Amino acid sequence: MNDYEIRPYVGVGDLKFGMSREDVHRTSGLADSTIDDEESGTIIEYRHDNTLQAAYDRNTKRLVLVSMYSPLDGVRVGDRTLDWLHSEEWYNYLCMTDPTARQVVGISVFFKYGISTAGLLKLERGDKSVTAFAKGQWDEHDRAMKPLT
Repeated sequence: MNDYEIRPYVGVGDLKFGMSREDVHRTSGLADSTIDDEESGTIIEYRHDNTLQAAYDRNTKRLVLVSMYSPLDGVRVGDRTLDWLHSEEWYNYLCMTDPTARQVVGISVFFKYGISTAGLLKLERGDKSVTAFAKGQWDEHDRAMKPLT
């Protein structure tokens, strides 16, 4: 799978929220490694040298998050493909087109697109990532979240 088109609250490429682990395995192959993250209540599978992660709700065992890390190719929203080397341009586009965007503890959440991002700006340190999420994973009315500035 080289097309990681993000469809808000639906999924990424061939990965659809609500899929079982077995369905994801048929679509994307077996995981390189897996952890059970009790704190977040998810089971996380790592693929492609940790550039693609699939996270499942621990209770339902259904896909709820798809995280993509640099340098995974083909990450896009609509006709906008993410260039990891110039990620601030993609980030700025998201900011300009999503009035619902919020920020909390260094994570930007774009509710219009059903994604969260980290590390896409030059001033941010650490891994660059984009995570598509299923409905209910973030609450835009959470008081801890602040409008992007």
